[in-house]
Amino acid sequence: MSLEKSSFLQTHRLDSLRDFEEPFALVPPACSERKSSLCQFVTPTTIADFMSLLFLPRRGETIRLLDAGAGRGALLHAFLRRHGENSRIDLTAYEIDENLIDSLRQTLHLLRGQSSLRSRIITTDFVDDAVLNLRDGSGQRFTHAILNPPYHKIKNTSHYRKILRSVGIETVNLYSAFLSLSLALLEPLGQLVAIIPRSFCNGPYYRSFRKFISS
Repeated sequence: MSLEKSSFLQTHRLDSLRDFEEPFALVPPACSERKSSLCQFVTPTTIADFMSLLFLPRRGETIRLLDAGAGRGALLHAFLRRHGENSRIDLTAYEIDENLIDSLRQTLHLLRGQSSLRSRIITTDFVDDAVLNLRDGSGQRFTHAILNPPYHKIKNTSHYRKILRSVGIETVNLYSAFLSLSLALLEPLGQLVAIIPRSFCNGPYYRSFRKFISS
C-alpha cells in the first residue's frame, strides 16, 4: 500500500511470494517462537525494493524518513539505495527486539557511506512513543514513512486500545495502529508505503480505520 497524505490512495497487490528471495541477512533469522511473540514478519529483499519504487520523487528537500519497526533494516536499505544519492536524509528507526539492534546499527553504519545520512535508533515502543508525540505536539514530523508493521489483534481492554483512543484512533489490530500513527506523524504531502493485509477494506471492525486514512 502506498499513500500520500492527501486525498490520494493507491494500492498494489502482490499475488505470489514464491520467487522472492530471502531478505538481506546480516544475522541468523529469529526463532519462530520469538518472531511470533513480537508479531514479526520479515520483509524479503525483492518486496523491499518494490516498495522503494512506489515513492514519488521530490527533489531539493531533506527527507525525514520513519521506519516504525525496522528489524535488521531491509526496508531502510532498499529506500536509501534508491533515494539516498544526492539527498539529505534524517532517519528515525524504531526497533524493540534487542536481538536485532546490533544488526540494524551495522546496516545504518554501512549506509552512512552511501549518502548524506543522519540516523537514530529508538528502542522504545513505537505506539507509546508516537502517542506521546501526538499528545504534546513537540515531536518530529516526517516526509516519508516505510513500514512492514506487526500483525496482532488489540483487545478492548488492552493498554494499546486505551492510549490509541486518547489520540482519536480506534482500531483492532497493531498493523492498523502503526499505519494510523505513522500517517498522523507525516507532514502535509508526506508519503507512506506499507505492507498491510486487505482485511481493512470491508467489514465493521475497520470502519473507523478506513475513515481515518481517507480523511
